Amino acid sequence: RLAALDDARLAVAASAETGPWLAPLAAWWLDRVERSGLSTGSTTGSATATATATDAGAGASTDPAVGWPSAEARAAAIDGFRARLVLSNHETDRLAAILARRDEVLAASAGTDGFAGVPVARRKRLFASAGFDEALLVTATEAPEAIATLRTLADRELPDRRLPPPILDGNALIAAGMRPGPAFKRWLDLALDAQLEGRLSSVAEALELVARDRDAAIGPGGI
Repeated sequence: RLAALDDARLAVAASAETGPWLAPLAAWWLDRVERSGLSTGSTTGSATATATATDAGAGASTDPAVGWPSAEARAAAIDGFRARLVLSNHETDRLAAILARRDEVLAASAGTDGFAGVPVARRKRLFASAGFDEALLVTATEAPEAIATLRTLADRELPDRRLPPPILDGNALIAAGMRPGPAFKRWLDLALDAQLEGRLSSVAEALELVARDRDAAIGPGGI
């Protein structure tokens, strides 16, 4: 991982207008946590290292079963960096996204079949999510072979890192006589997943998919 950056370098980085430095910042924090022994819940890390990680916003909470900083520790780190480096809302959200994508990438790579076992639609949604490419940089030394495979997969399946415009939208559902409600989100997600997997290519096909899902939910006896 990255060598530890000192506060002066962090302050310089934080003065940049945009955030190419956010991935190095995330990697720096993870490195500090790992060096402190907090990444595995160990109490053997030196007092100096533990203080450094805590000062960086790491907190003392990690998930020892997985070895990753916990969501609680991650939130504390983000709050700490926001205060210390006066991050904008955009920068704060981006840093949070990078760390969240890191967890998702490592979790997927740890599966029995690796990324091949992740559904195509879920993979593409991950590839298009904020912080994905930065997360690849952060995790490159944590699981080199798996991350190289994921990068190749992402470049092949979604090279521009953008999902296509949805074939089905709420207006089409309303036009088909469906009443807006909580089910709309499920139906739109269902249609988009099918679209991403190449199982539909028209509004008519999307509406048929939604109708089948609606009928299955109602059941043969009706409601």
